[in-house]
Amino acid sequence: MNISVIKKRFLWSLYLVFYLPAFFFIEQTISLDSGNIHMLNSAFDDQIPFIAEFIIPYYFWFIYVIFSAIHMIFKADNKQFNQFIYSLTIGMTIFIIFSLLYPNGINIRPNDLPDTFCGHLVARIYKTDTSTNVFPSIHVYNSLVVCIALYSERHLKGKGLFQLFNILSCILICLSTLFTKQHCILDVIGGILMMCIFYFLLYVKYEKISGFISSKVLKKDLKEVETENN
Repeated sequence: MNISVIKKRFLWSLYLVFYLPAFFFIEQTISLDSGNIHMLNSAFDDQIPFIAEFIIPYYFWFIYVIFSAIHMIFKADNKQFNQFIYSLTIGMTIFIIFSLLYPNGINIRPNDLPDTFCGHLVARIYKTDTSTNVFPSIHVYNSLVVCIALYSERHLKGKGLFQLFNILSCILICLSTLFTKQHCILDVIGGILMMCIFYFLLYVKYEKISGFISSKVLKKDLKEVETENN
């Protein structure tokens, strides 16, 4: 892999300069006490049991996403990297915009947590992560982005044991959002549907869309050249 390509790919990490402040802003300004907040949990969510042990895959999400991003930076070809990074950044941006336009939250967290290692981990995440701005679930959406990217990446494609680990990790992380009461079923469905949309646009229709954009850029460049010559 050309070092200049790797450097350019690492520049995408600057997206976090936008995303993290925006995320913490909506976390601090949108609360359950806000008058215009929309509650998304339903009676169905009350039937889902709280299982503290699922906090392990919930925390594993951070490792799953970070190490996958590093792998894609160094190993993926240009098409695969673009599909991965566009899926991540566009989806996360839509999440921020949606949270601002449609403040939302859930009220399904248990009042009492078990006095165990996993219970303490749940308490920590409850303290740092509010039960607002939950739709669509970024935990679910980003896990699907990563799973699909790793499944199709040319160096990993066909590696059975790794792909089994990859798919199971994605499933467990998605389930963890429900069993830790961090999200309701509607948040999970929202994350899945958003990934379906971007899979269609960035994977199924990638060649057609990228070709259309390239032709528009080329026409613009040609017009600029013609203008300069005149």
